[in-house]
This record gives sequence, C-alpha cells and structure tokens, in this order.
Amino acid sequence: MVTRVAHMEAARERPSASLLISVAFLLVALVPAAAVMEVPTPILVVVAGFLGLVVLALRPDVATLLVVGIVYSNAAVVAVRFHNVPFTIAAGSVFLLVVPLGYYLLVRREPLIIPRAMPWIIGYLLVQLLSTMLSANSPS
Repeated sequence: MVTRVAHMEAARERPSASLLISVAFLLVALVPAAAVMEVPTPILVVVAGFLGLVVLALRPDVATLLVVGIVYSNAAVVAVRFHNVPFTIAAGSVFLLVVPLGYYLLVRREPLIIPRAMPWIIGYLLVQLLSTMLSANSPS
C-alpha cells in the first residue's frame, strides 16, 4: 500500500509524458522545417532555446544529462573552434547545473550536504591555483 501511494505521488509530481514527447518532437522537427522554409538562424536559435527551457522547466534532471553529454562529447570546444560560438557561451554551458541545484534546494527543499572531505578538496584547489599562478611560462 505504501508503494502505491508513493507511486501516485510521484506520478502527480511528474509532467505528462505526452507533453514531453511533443516538445521533443518539436525540437527534432524544427531544424529540417527551418531549412526548407529558409528561416534565419537567430530565429531558429531563439525558438530552440525556448523549447529547451520548457524541457528544463518540466524535467530539471535533464540538465545534468545535458552537461554530461556536452562535456563528454567535447561539443563546447568544437562549437568554439569550428562554428564561431563565443567562448563565454560555451564555457557557460556548465552553468546549466544551476537548474537541478535550484530545483532540489528551492523547490524540493532538500538540504545541501557538504561532505567531511570538503576542507581537503578546497585545500587541494587552493594548492592547484597557487601552483598555476607561480609557474613559469615555458615554450611548448
């Protein structure tokens, strides 16, 4: 009985699958349709960005998978080097992780868990930063 109640509550929290499928279909169908209709690129980017925001608003966990995919595939570097995307936009793709963080902290009101190793991690980061600042430039 408890699992059934938990399942019903989880189903109430999630948006309907048909809405997510419709948004995904719009995202997939947008590019060929825009190519046929010769839509300017800025308009295409704005519409795709809006649909992406809708997906992130409905399912914030998708942002984590998106960032893992961008980092693993090196898509941000490829976009900067070969497609003239500004560096700030490519580097800002990691900030998509703010979406699930905000969802868990602000909407679900879950506590922020700081592990006991955090002082050691911060110390390691400071050593790395200090060694980077004090290193000599070597010709490569």
